[in-house]
Amino acid sequence: MKLGNKKLMSILLGFLILIGANAFAQVPAGFNIISEKQSQDLSEKIEKKQATIKTMQMDFVQEKEMKMMRNKAVMNGKLFFQKANTLKVEYIDPVVMHIWMNNGQWAMKDGKGKISKFNEKSMPSLYYINQMLLESVQGSIIKSKHFSSKVYENKQQYFVLLKPQVKELQNWFEEIHLYINKSDLLVQTILLKENKDEYTLMKMKQIQTNKPINPNVFKVR
Repeated sequence: MKLGNKKLMSILLGFLILIGANAFAQVPAGFNIISEKQSQDLSEKIEKKQATIKTMQMDFVQEKEMKMMRNKAVMNGKLFFQKANTLKVEYIDPVVMHIWMNNGQWAMKDGKGKISKFNEKSMPSLYYINQMLLESVQGSIIKSKHFSSKVYENKQQYFVLLKPQVKELQNWFEEIHLYINKSDLLVQTILLKENKDEYTLMKMKQIQTNKPINPNVFKVR
């Protein structure tokens, strides 16, 4: 199935970008900036940690607030990661949507079972989106050449403020915020900020590392 680039990116990011009523503060209260040397040390620690992780799987929750809505709209899903460069995102409630990313090949299945396939060669922007998602989940995005970064800390977490440096990402995101637990150096929250009023907030739960994942999870079907 062939889709126009703009339409396809809108569909993909429509399931990732949620519209909210209030903008997030650039740096949360209680966090203090760390030095460049400390930031480099943290990046090295995360890199060593990630070298020991072959698979990751977790549940996640996305929350949506709008002035016109009385209650929060909540989306639930699962995320699976396997080295190298294999990722699957499953939205299971209330929206059903599966997205596969595997070495430059993408596939998407909607709630009616319809599958669309595409690749990074035909849509270069997908390369940067793919790298951004993979690096965000792993925490390695701190040293990504595609972003500038500043790192802040409190007693429990690191807060990483990232700003895209390439046009392909600047077209979609103004900032990315990561919250990384100090105890295990795993990413707990990812915020993709499109502008002051539009963002995705993805909260990770029940993160499991190096637990075998059924190969069928990564098969497009």
